[in-house]
Amino acid sequence: MAQSPGATYLLVVNAGQHDRENCLVHAALHAPVVNSVFAAGPVSVRLVELEGDGSPRHEAPAQLDEQGKLTWLLAGHTAAGQQRRYLVDLRAPGPAGSQIEIATRTDHLVLSAAGKLMTRYVFLGAWKPHFYPLLGPHGSVVRGASGEHQHQTGLFLGYGGHGEGGSTNIWSDWDEPPYGPCGKMLHQAFERLRGGPVYGHIVERIAYIKPTGDKILDECRDMRVYPLPGGEKIVDITIRVPPPDDPGAHPFILAARVADTMRIRDHGKPRLPDGTYPLLDPPGEIENSEGQCGEEEANGKHASWCDYAGKVGEGWSGIALFDHPANYEFPGRFHAGAYGCMSVSHHYPPEPPPAGQVTWMVRVYVHAGVAGKVANKYQDFVDPPKVTVTTGA
Repeated sequence: MAQSPGATYLLVVNAGQHDRENCLVHAALHAPVVNSVFAAGPVSVRLVELEGDGSPRHEAPAQLDEQGKLTWLLAGHTAAGQQRRYLVDLRAPGPAGSQIEIATRTDHLVLSAAGKLMTRYVFLGAWKPHFYPLLGPHGSVVRGASGEHQHQTGLFLGYGGHGEGGSTNIWSDWDEPPYGPCGKMLHQAFERLRGGPVYGHIVERIAYIKPTGDKILDECRDMRVYPLPGGEKIVDITIRVPPPDDPGAHPFILAARVADTMRIRDHGKPRLPDGTYPLLDPPGEIENSEGQCGEEEANGKHASWCDYAGKVGEGWSGIALFDHPANYEFPGRFHAGAYGCMSVSHHYPPEPPPAGQVTWMVRVYVHAGVAGKVANKYQDFVDPPKVTVTTGA
């Protein structure tokens, strides 16, 4: 079949001001060409990194979405200011290799890479959809259901807090006082479930429902789950919400209830004489972008990111929540509890947004090692490498 014009692009990646290590890269390609590629059937693209003389160095997995965003991993180390060049062919098959797959079960999705479980996304049978387990280098960095703070399961989104300011409580999972009756986030439909060589993509419609059954709003939730080398993960979550039909302050919350072994204090044991709970041995760690450590310093503070790390299996792993400067009310306010819950919240703007809805973008980074060493990964999120795109080779 003859090559269609504009289906081949030269991509020049500039690392910018920061060193990069296994960094996700995105390039915006020509929309009419992308549309024709998707219209032709299943999409597979070939991305080849080039040597300095223009000869092929190696192929790299790449994934194209319907909006023309091409995504791949800038593998290994790339020094600040360094350039790397790639050639992409939108009509040639990509390299054979591991695929991120999404399998649908009755009440959850199973996301795997190269046949190994990455996470499950529970969308039915719970008060709020959530990810559990979320596997890092040494095991899951979040816990499942528990009788202690039973509403804090895995990685999840909530709304309204404990009803502060009169908003509906879609945080606690109670039918009765003092926190209930609570509302729910109810799955409506999946608009997209798509695997690929770089990430698994989920687009979901969710209704926020009051205890009376009245609707507060319809959310569009876009989630992309990326496996990284060494068992690390990235979960990018973008939510789009119209003004809530609900009184109060309208806080929107992203939260992670970390694995029990990652906690700093053990709420499953009796309090000590000073009223505190005993420390785990070894205790976990909390650190935010401002260098504030532990619950005493980091809880309730505004920050660009917060990182919670501790013992998982035979190693040390962490989970960091990244806020984005484009978000309304950035930097968000973080809850960082020694008992194991970390969250970031933003309130809906008091004036209706011009676009009729608000978009919030957050990144979840699951990593090996201690807390607080994620500043470069945060820069990958907010100031990624720049890509210059030219047609033809």
